[in-house]
Amino acid sequence: MTRTEVRDGKPPGLRYAVPFAVAAEFRRDPLGFAMRLHEEFGDIASIRMGSRWSFYLFAPEDIEHVLQGNHRNYLKGPATDKVRVFFGEGLFSSEGAAWRGQRRLLQSAFERQRLEGYAEAMATCATSLLDGWERYVANGSAIDLVAEMKRFALAVVARTLFGAALGDEALARAFALVLEHLNHRATSFLPVPDALPTPRNRRFHRAHDLLERFVFDMVERRGKAAETGTDMLATLLAARDPETGSPLTQSDLRDQILTFLMAGHETTAATMAWALYLLACHPGVQQRVHAEVTESLGEGRPPTGQDVKGLTFTRRVVQETLRLYPPAPFVGRQPIEPDTIHGYHIPARSSVTVCTYVTHRHRRFWDDPERFDPDRFTPERCAARPRLAYLPFGGGPRICIGNEFALMEEQLLLAMTLRRYRVVPDPSRRFAGDVRAVRATNGLWVRLERVSADRQDVRE
Repeated sequence: MTRTEVRDGKPPGLRYAVPFAVAAEFRRDPLGFAMRLHEEFGDIASIRMGSRWSFYLFAPEDIEHVLQGNHRNYLKGPATDKVRVFFGEGLFSSEGAAWRGQRRLLQSAFERQRLEGYAEAMATCATSLLDGWERYVANGSAIDLVAEMKRFALAVVARTLFGAALGDEALARAFALVLEHLNHRATSFLPVPDALPTPRNRRFHRAHDLLERFVFDMVERRGKAAETGTDMLATLLAARDPETGSPLTQSDLRDQILTFLMAGHETTAATMAWALYLLACHPGVQQRVHAEVTESLGEGRPPTGQDVKGLTFTRRVVQETLRLYPPAPFVGRQPIEPDTIHGYHIPARSSVTVCTYVTHRHRRFWDDPERFDPDRFTPERCAARPRLAYLPFGGGPRICIGNEFALMEEQLLLAMTLRRYRVVPDPSRRFAGDVRAVRATNGLWVRLERVSADRQDVRE
């Protein structure tokens, strides 16, 4: 590896004679690798591997150029191709006109009125989860927030999508196996072709087939019942492209439902687990959430979609959690035609990576960036920052279609949890992070205490 200055119009960076060398270094610590690039080379850095070029972007203005200003010149690129085996041509992986048509058609499922209707299903799932936690309070045992939030988020996406619980632990295990396989492929420099019958590939295909059969069964059952319904599946079945009048095909439905099932629970679960863990570690902030929730909701009744609008500080807690632990720490793009970014030449078909994790810690926009401070997201402080200094859901036309769904679910879960329990760290288990995906490899363990009516203020 050698360090290079500006050359041939390219930004400074690193040059590797052997491509596998950078892959090995990146896989050991991808977030640390990106942070070091930013610290050494500034807001844009290059990596050359033989004849291949990669560029890493950290500044909001350059990110906005790629994700919004010149977005039609950029494809999602090779990283998405590696996981297309599961997502097919759904909203996550499709490109160009096909993606624009899908986005128009699916937008109705995420309109404000429909989102507020999903709050009841979210509250039902949250009540079931919190009732189940009573046994942990009774025996004084710790819970793993990572495992619990995955279970909750999968229940929410199933109920809002199908109007019913999954009802099968095998499906949950299949999701976990598929996710592990996709993460492995996404971080592999040269992933093994899926057609090869390796043990890993065989396990993935069995899990994928199980999930696919489940989706087709649900679609067929709904079609035979001739039900309209208020869940997301009913919306998808009734949806028509506003320009062409065409409905979703069976293949389209499969791809979109699998996309929603996977994207709608895994990343949301990680955010909720981190939010509760951070609140456990910051009791003063936790008390502020509890005070807001009890004032806004009172005792007993489940919150509605309208109630969530008033939980402004709770929302800021979620936003700050997403800043520290963005669900997608890297966003990949590939230019179709040559481009110029930050005054540097970017060749066609090169790799361009937006480093959300680093941008969320950029000292030009975030004071003391490692500190947990929800008040960074007051309206005044938000207005003082560039829009894409914060992009947990991406940016531009391809911003996550389910972002408000996720934020509502996360606010609602925090509100219902802290109205009933106080969350404290489990001193017997220390956090261990998985830097490859901003995930907690050994869980996030806490203990719960019932909130009493005469609860006193807690100071940090």
